[in-house]
Amino acid sequence: MAFHYHPDTLKELLDILVEKGEDPNFPRSYDFTVNVVSRETNLLDLFPGTEDDLKEALPDNIHDGKTNFANVFKFKYAVIVVYAQWVNLGIDKFSPELFNRIKGVKHDLFKFAKETDDTASMSYITSMWLFRSRREFPYPYIKRTNTTNSTTLSKTGWSKWFSGRIDEIISNKKNGLWVSSQLQVYGGKASMFANNANNGTAYGWRDATISGTWDVFHQDNYEGAKKWQDENDAGSVTYFSKDDRRVLWGSYGDWDMKKVWPHYYDSQTYEKLRQIRKKADPNGVFTANPFCVEAAEKSVCSSL
Repeated sequence: MAFHYHPDTLKELLDILVEKGEDPNFPRSYDFTVNVVSRETNLLDLFPGTEDDLKEALPDNIHDGKTNFANVFKFKYAVIVVYAQWVNLGIDKFSPELFNRIKGVKHDLFKFAKETDDTASMSYITSMWLFRSRREFPYPYIKRTNTTNSTTLSKTGWSKWFSGRIDEIISNKKNGLWVSSQLQVYGGKASMFANNANNGTAYGWRDATISGTWDVFHQDNYEGAKKWQDENDAGSVTYFSKDDRRVLWGSYGDWDMKKVWPHYYDSQTYEKLRQIRKKADPNGVFTANPFCVEAAEKSVCSSL
């Protein structure tokens, strides 16, 4: 489902996201993510269907093919895109509660949706989540991807704070800045992301409740983009996570793993990887770049 961007709409959706992230009994058969993109995005790349399907889904006040014509390849509105699904894993009964709450969120100007029927396969549903663009906007950007294990975001006021941060970018159409953000629930005691922590992989922060990306693209305004992200970093300590927890696929900043490993691994996992590297590649032959776990020399890691 997609909504015309409004800060109140975003906050209400993030409130639902936080509620589900804090619920230890949130069933693992549900997935839920909230995405925000600035104006001028290629809306068709976010929509699971053809151009004709999208234009048919758009309300008449946005596109009717007669008096209103939407350029879906460079959409003039900022949008909030929500992906939500339930997959029959045979462990719980379907409840429409989450979907009804999403549909009932207050909005202005427009909203539209595409839903599957009961016979849709998991592979087809998953394909509907794909962003088909190589990148959201044709500009350089400053990246952030972080996770939190907090179950108190409702108390810290993160939804209100983060909605305000996004609005600072989107509300000013002449600042040379565009944002793309994606926020997803990971939590619940049934989460397989958490329960698979000891399955032999070395992914960090398996206790995450929410993970998020907020990238800011800039045209002739690098300083503005940097200032925005610096303020996000400072505020996140209070509102989102007291620790700077990053993920390998969304890495940013310093790429020297010797310096930044505490952002990506807990000390036990990192030391385990160093010992493996010491046995398998003690001379560092397979070192593509500094963003690699170095072979162990001592049994105890130093920290930042």
